[in-house]
Order: sequence, then structure tokens, then C-alpha cells
Amino acid sequence: MTTFPKRSLMAAMLILFVAVGVNAQDRYENASAYSALGSGFPVDYRSSQGSAMGISGVAISNRLSGNISNPALWSNTYFTLANGGISFTSYDAKDDFGSATNSNIGINHFQLQLPIYRDKMGVSIALFPVTESRFSALNVYSDDPSTPGADTLQYQSFFRGEGGLNRLEAGFGYELHENLSFGYAASLVFGVQRSATDVGFITSGYSPVSFDTRTSSIGFGNRFGLYSQFLTPFTSEDALALGLSISLPVNLSSSRESISVIGNQQIVLEDGSDNDGEIRLPLEVTGGVAYYFNRYLLVSGEVQYQNWSDYKNFSGQNEEFLTDRLKLGAGFEYSAFRHTETNLFTRFGYRAGFSYDSGHISLNDTQIQTMLVSAGLTIPSPASGSSVDINFDYGIRGTTSHELVRERIFAIRMSFNLSERMFFQRRLQ
Repeated sequence: MTTFPKRSLMAAMLILFVAVGVNAQDRYENASAYSALGSGFPVDYRSSQGSAMGISGVAISNRLSGNISNPALWSNTYFTLANGGISFTSYDAKDDFGSATNSNIGINHFQLQLPIYRDKMGVSIALFPVTESRFSALNVYSDDPSTPGADTLQYQSFFRGEGGLNRLEAGFGYELHENLSFGYAASLVFGVQRSATDVGFITSGYSPVSFDTRTSSIGFGNRFGLYSQFLTPFTSEDALALGLSISLPVNLSSSRESISVIGNQQIVLEDGSDNDGEIRLPLEVTGGVAYYFNRYLLVSGEVQYQNWSDYKNFSGQNEEFLTDRLKLGAGFEYSAFRHTETNLFTRFGYRAGFSYDSGHISLNDTQIQTMLVSAGLTIPSPASGSSVDINFDYGIRGTTSHELVRERIFAIRMSFNLSERMFFQRRLQ
């Protein structure tokens, strides 16, 4: 009998899952079918402002809204800022075997941004996801034995998983020069991923079998940022800004537990106390440019690179289905609420953008690409600098060719931006 390396066998199982991943059960929350691979699907750090423009916002500085995409932007902190959000995402998946619609509701992030020296130095504390894994697939099999007169063996398997990695981060931004700021953030990256398979036999006489694996990971990360701005470079009203964010690779100390249940008998396959590994997350570099035509109109573009080919799994090996990722995005913002005249149109801010993502997964010689159209609306508070952002995403990921899954993505994100003058000494005249 031919034997296969453990890594190749695992990759083959994952590719098989993606090929049939659209047959999902509604009773289990789902994200992308591709989140079953590696450490889950990467989640980009996007500000509520940049999210509706198809970008993260590394070159967009805003006094009234927090931003986790670039630590250098915290140097411009003037008010005490707090922001967080929730999202609803729907995935309409289709392949050669069928189709299914899955959806989930989640918390995007939370950030508190404080001024130390107004417009000179600020600090940030934030919690946000790094990767997301949430999937399920139900498959029914029928095995016809070649022996004449033998019974047909019928069984079904339910493959599911959840979890991902999160980042608890604290850092500062400092203005080195009137045109240049620097930022640094240290973080604790942690998370738990769980996958399970239940096999039940429709044919009588066979005991059900289940496998459950839980992987816990923790490590330390580092991010650096640069931000540069130039006022009135071409006209008396315009401004130009450049932003750069670099997230260094993260080595995660991991432990894995795995159990199997056959009938009523539980068998420990891997004990987390003596089964340690190390997962390596890749380098990420994001650069952007923002141009302000005036106080109302802004356009911005970004390039993001992640070298997922350097990712290492629990066993310390590279995954053959992971490849380097390149993401391009561009969008605009029109702040109509800054006009002095008051009508329904001038009460809001408007944003829209587009992004192309080459993807970090390659299956069957096909890269899993994503194209996304974004739009959003800002509703500012008439009494303070606080606001609510409502953003929409619509896109397509993957393809139905080469026995893969194509997903149509629709998302609604609501972010709350609180801006207050706190911790300032009041003076009596």
C-alpha cells in the first residue's frame, strides 16, 4: 500500500472539504468556506472610514474618528476617541454540487485612543481579529460493495470548525516633525481553533464516530507605522498624505488536543500538555496615499502585501496551498456635512471604493481571488464630533471552475465613533 506524507494528506483533506463546502447546515454559523484552511481567513485592519472606501486607511488622519490601520496616525490625537462596531455578513456559495446561503453576526473591533500631548503624541489600546475560521459541511455517501447481494453502506459526515486569532494591542504615535510621524504598537496575538468531524451511519449495525481537535495559540506581535503630510502642495486648499504600516511576522506557541469518540468510548489521540508546536504568521506591509482636493473631497489608494508562502503550520512546515497575497484598493470620500448650508443632503458624509485581492490560497492551480465594491454613509452628531458609520460591501470570491467554490459576499457594518474632550483641565476666566 502506498503511504503519503502527513502534510500532503492533510492538504488533500482540506481541498476536498472546500470542493463540497457549500453543502452547509443552517444550524451552524458560517463564514467563508475557505476559512477552513490554515489559521483561518485573514481579517484586515480597516478603519470605519477606510472600510467604505475599499481600503484600510493607513494614509487617512481624522481627529474625530479612531484608526487602527497605522500606529503613526495616533500622533494626531486631539480628542479622546472610542470606536467599535458590529457586522452582518452573508455568503452565497455555489459549486458543481449545489449551493447554500450562510450568514453570521460578529463584533468587528474595539479601540480607545487617548491624547498625551494634543496633536503631538497619542496612545491606543485595541482588540480586533486577525484571522477568522467558521465553516461546516454535511455530506451523504453511499458505498456499493462489489460483492453481489451485499448490503449498501450509507453514512453521512458533518465537518465543522470555528475560532480564529485575535490581537490585543497597545501603542503610541509621535510627531517627529511637522510633516512626519512615527508609531509603534506591541500586541498579544492569541486564539483557539476547533475542528470536528461526526460520522453517522444510516445503515444499521455501525457505531457513530467523531473526531474533535482544539488548537490554542499565543504569541507577541510588533507593528510600526510612518505618516507624512504636506499642506497646500499644489493649490491653496489641498493636502497630500502618505502612510506606511509594517506588521512583523508573529511566532505563536501552540498546543493541540485531539480526541475520538467511537460509540460510547472516548480515546485521547493528542494531549495538549505534551503536544506543542509553533505557528508562524507572515509579514504584512501596507502603503497608501491620500489626496485632499479641499475640505470636502478626499481620494485615497492603497497596496497591501502579505507573504503567506512563509506561513508555517503547527508542525513547523509550509502549506503548499498558501501563496503570497497582494491587495489593491482605491476610493473617495465626500464630506457634505462640512458645508455651511443645511439640507438633507448636507447632513451626511459619503464614501465608496473598490478593492482587488489576489488571495492567499491557491487550489487546483487556481488562486482564490476576491473583488469587492464598498460604499458607506457617515451620520455625524449635531452636538459633538461623534458619528455613526454605516458601510456596505458586495463582492465575489473564488470560482466554480476547477471544482472550487464561488462565494457572493454581502456585508453591512455599523461603527460607532465617540469623540469627546476628556481629561482636559477646565480654567475659569
